[in-house]
Amino acid sequence: MRVTITIPDYTFDALTKLAGEQELSRSRLCRNIVESHLMTNCKGYITEVLNHVYADGGPPLDPVLEACQRETMLRVEWEEPAIKRRARRLPRSARTERQRGS
Repeated sequence: MRVTITIPDYTFDALTKLAGEQELSRSRLCRNIVESHLMTNCKGYITEVLNHVYADGGPPLDPVLEACQRETMLRVEWEEPAIKRRARRLPRSARTERQRGS
């Protein structure tokens, strides 16, 4: 989608200079700046982007790659998440206090 904006000359000059330093087109630099701003300031933006990317289920996996992944998953000994290991080491009273938010 194309968008036209009006900016002061000094902003345009700074944008042009930065685009040259980063070896990007002005258009690409503007896109990066807008996306960065949205990720930082717009709740739900990342979720919206991911939902768009995976809306159709994503591309199918290569059958050979899928078989290798399945085989690896079955062979690997999975570790308990670190948070559960730490909780198990705490005395029962400390775990109860943590659950209450103390």
